[in-house]
Amino acid sequence: MDQAWSLTTGSAGIVVGVIDTGIVSAHPEFSGRLVQGYDFISSATRARDGNGIDPDPEDEGDLSQPPNSSWHGTHVAGTIGANTDNGSGVAGMDWSCKIMALRALGLGGGSSADILQAGM
Repeated sequence: MDQAWSLTTGSAGIVVGVIDTGIVSAHPEFSGRLVQGYDFISSATRARDGNGIDPDPEDEGDLSQPPNSSWHGTHVAGTIGANTDNGSGVAGMDWSCKIMALRALGLGGGSSADILQAGM
């Protein structure tokens, strides 16, 4: 990334949609970086949030290794756009972009229909 960053560190005008398990929105690496996302998981059981499709992409955990979760969407979003050069955490590839969490994966993964909806 150092070579790329010598050319550009990104742009606040870019919004990156992350189709994954959602996001832990309170994570300090995303302060000021999130735009409204969406939860496309149609199964309340798979979503683990008590409902189906809704405007809240918060990652409730996928229990990938019970009782632990992967928080995969948060990890991927951080790789793309964590706050960078702030003396804390990790460096995101784009130092300024906005992140739109599109939650389509939950407990046991996700359905093709939910993933397709998130990508439209």
